[in-house]
Amino acid sequence: MPWSEIASKMNVSEATVYLRVKRLLNEGVIRGFTVRTDPSKLGLDATAFLLVRVRADSIAKAREMLRGLYFVIEAYETTGPYNFLVKVLAPSQRELSSAIEAIASTPGVVEVSSILALSEVKQSFSISSVYERWLSAKS
Repeated sequence: MPWSEIASKMNVSEATVYLRVKRLLNEGVIRGFTVRTDPSKLGLDATAFLLVRVRADSIAKAREMLRGLYFVIEAYETTGPYNFLVKVLAPSQRELSSAIEAIASTPGVVEVSSILALSEVKQSFSISSVYERWLSAKS
């Protein structure tokens, strides 16, 4: 949304919007700006979520390994029986299988459980509506 439109909706000047955005960037609230793409339009038709269990002495190495894999687009350290939840994109199930094998064959990885996504139901890149709802629920 253009800053002029934001300013108009908020009844403030564009300079005010600019300064507020700059402050939010400096404070790390806004991490940056990006373009939303459709993976399937780019030939990435296979999406999987992996639950990865590693030995306790390998967690740091697994964390770094996951950060370095090009096919891993999201990875979270988790509680429970698995150490990581990982989202992987690939052109096909064949390449997806190779990606899973690459993770599973990493020293220290004990188990990889995969969940193949059939279709996307919802994806949101804005947390503002979530934040506003939780904030209003407190009052």
